[in-house]
Amino acid sequence: MPEQGNVKGKSTISAQQRQYVGRYHTQINCEDAFALCEKGTAEFIINLLPDGSAHRTFVYLGKMTGEKAPSRRNFQQDTWHYDAEHHEIVIARAEGIHFYYHVNAQNELQMDLERIQHATEFNQNYYAMGNPLPEKAYILKKIPGL
Repeated sequence: MPEQGNVKGKSTISAQQRQYVGRYHTQINCEDAFALCEKGTAEFIINLLPDGSAHRTFVYLGKMTGEKAPSRRNFQQDTWHYDAEHHEIVIARAEGIHFYYHVNAQNELQMDLERIQHATEFNQNYYAMGNPLPEKAYILKKIPGL
């Protein structure tokens, strides 16, 4: 559901930001605690929508689940914007932290681990409490045609 104040179908992002709308993904080995799985790999997916919302999920390859609907652990709705000064996508996650993705020459999103861990006081406290930070700066590639 769109946040209150957003009109369904009405864009809340700039024309410059529209080029980043789409679905991005990467594979993460479960050895990285960020993936929230025990073994194998997980696909990390982020959808950047034209209303300024972002949806993220993990798809656990080879794992069957009996859930009827996505759990809060596997599906989150966030907001996003493009920061032209830093040439990055900033995702304000539902739990209060911000994730920073540098936009590279191929318009892929590369995690900026330094900014993710230290850019805000909330982020610093979140990771100081032992929450898992990605082990490497994953690159999320845009899925064409979506």
